[in-house]
Amino acid sequence: MAPKKHGHAAAAAPARFVKRSVTIRPEVDAALRDIAGDREYSQVVNEALLLYVQARGIDRILAEFEAENGPIPAEVMAEVDRRLEEAHRRGEQRVRSRR
Repeated sequence: MAPKKHGHAAAAAPARFVKRSVTIRPEVDAALRDIAGDREYSQVVNEALLLYVQARGIDRILAEFEAENGPIPAEVMAEVDRRLEEAHRRGEQRVRSRR
């Protein structure tokens, strides 16, 4: 709800969630329901979309960096890949320890 133009009404708090309708392939839906169940379905979709948005942001940052500075050296990219893999392993370990 937008705040009133006149008077002393406080601005409404932003919504915590936005409901959207999406089309998902049946096999993806079935796999997700099998893994997450109905209760965690939205949470898993939110996490996946957040990862997608973050990845596109990283892609944009890299493209801008390379446009200004030239290609990133292969040894630097190899170190980045190593660190990402290490972070992924730690994340997977945290997930397993919560179960």
